[in-house]
Amino acid sequence: MNIRDLMKGKYIREHCVPTKVLLPLVTDALKNDDQLWLEQLIDRYCCVAYITKDEDKTLRKMCLSDKMPGDWSADQEGEVFARYIKVGIPMMDSPPEEFEPDKKGRSEMYYSKPEWNSANIASELRELWAANLKSKENLIRAILVGFPHSRSRMSCKCGRLWKKKIQELDRKK
Repeated sequence: MNIRDLMKGKYIREHCVPTKVLLPLVTDALKNDDQLWLEQLIDRYCCVAYITKDEDKTLRKMCLSDKMPGDWSADQEGEVFARYIKVGIPMMDSPPEEFEPDKKGRSEMYYSKPEWNSANIASELRELWAANLKSKENLIRAILVGFPHSRSRMSCKCGRLWKKKIQELDRKK
């Protein structure tokens, strides 16, 4: 079941490593023509999380809504959930089985292809980089924003809310 249909605005969908942080790392890997590092960045850090609105407020209060903690480093295999760990938001190991991510409302989703993996995306990004387009950073951003939605995680609190909503639906049947 799609989270948007079930939870109707009771959650926030966000990137585990904000695009604002990931984009410069990806751009540097492209400038240096480092395919392996590019694939590692995408594989490690391209995913989204579903958290409650209260958990989002906690991230904002701690000034971590669009940046990683000061001691985080991608070079040292930084923890993808470092922001959540820092503010005490536990994450589920995987989303519920019947879970479908929210892909509505973002034009970037059209850049996301279900069969893509880290290597496919790295190749696509390298082609865009080499094409010498004026708006290549916008296209790169679109791919980085669109792809992670096929790789979702959920906070434990959001997962409990999900389970409660599923139970309510089951009772109504």
